[in-house]
Amino acid sequence: MATPDQSPPTTRAVGRSSLERFVIAVVLTAVVALAVVIVPLFALKPGPPSARRSTSVTATAGTFSTVPRLPTAQRRELASGLETFLKSLYDRAFTHINTATVAGPPATPDPTAGISQLFSPRALDALRAQPGVFVPPDGVRVYNGLVSFDGVATVDPLRPTQAFLDIAFVGKGQSAGALVEIVQKGSMLVVHTPGGWRVAGFELTTTAASVSPSASPRSSRAIHGAL
Repeated sequence: MATPDQSPPTTRAVGRSSLERFVIAVVLTAVVALAVVIVPLFALKPGPPSARRSTSVTATAGTFSTVPRLPTAQRRELASGLETFLKSLYDRAFTHINTATVAGPPATPDPTAGISQLFSPRALDALRAQPGVFVPPDGVRVYNGLVSFDGVATVDPLRPTQAFLDIAFVGKGQSAGALVEIVQKGSMLVVHTPGGWRVAGFELTTTAASVSPSASPRSSRAIHGAL
């Protein structure tokens, strides 16, 4: 009796082996691709809030008018430009890391250097005479804040020239593990220059106090600028 031909099973076995190798190769390729995508995501995942530097001041306009009166759309555009300017000013002034926490000379001879270009020469002299208006107390790190303003701007005839603003700023921060609130209130005169808005004068009071439920204020100060 003739022996049955065994070649078909061999052919199927070879085909199955090739298929298995193909599936394994596809799976490995997929795993490698996922690793390439996922690993960087974990590497770029932000740390906890306490470990991140944040510049998150928000600026918002309240009641705002112009002289002469502009159409609503133009008033909103003007107010938006002032919001952008004030956000930049308060971000630079308050949400940087204050490194003067130990005895010795400050890390920067002029603590107002980061914002000096946003002031007119006369206002800059007043700022340097009383820098605490826009400088957090030593050791305080402000991580967010809100600056709101009401005001009026003059327009001559199609471009803004100056604006008088009532300012209210509240910043949240930390000092030696305690929560700190910085409050600034007062008025500010800003002028429009070819380089954008600049502070031309200010009459501001800045206070900083602990807001820990179980502690009395750690520090408090009132510093006035010059208008």
